[in-house]
Amino acid sequence: MHAFASAHVDFINNTAYRNNHSPALDEGQIVGQSSSDVNIVNNVMVAFDGKRVSASATGATYQYNLYWNSSVAPAIGAHDLVADPGFVNPACLDFRLASGSPAIDSGSITLAPAIDLLGTARPLGTGYDRGAYEFVGP
Repeated sequence: MHAFASAHVDFINNTAYRNNHSPALDEGQIVGQSSSDVNIVNNVMVAFDGKRVSASATGATYQYNLYWNSSVAPAIGAHDLVADPGFVNPACLDFRLASGSPAIDSGSITLAPAIDLLGTARPLGTGYDRGAYEFVGP
């Protein structure tokens, strides 16, 4: 996901997994570049080995994101984490959060949607989860 030369864009509670397939691209799961008022909040971003998970961008605010598998440090906001997101089974494209994931209850209420990708109400625990899925238990 890429906002370029844009204004007033919100990327909230997404899960971006190894999206930069092109050999010409070495960065970016969710990026706001040359833009203004871009909020990148509560996302989980996983890069291919050897590629950057995100890029520094003027005009973009990164907060409460979780980054993984990047060879280069991402654009990190004050509450961002670099950790394995602990998906249920990413090899089978199951990006729900497994018990013990650092994304559980560690997100922000800022701009957070009331439901997740499956229609589950947010939050279920003590806080909002990062990424597209709210943890519902084992």
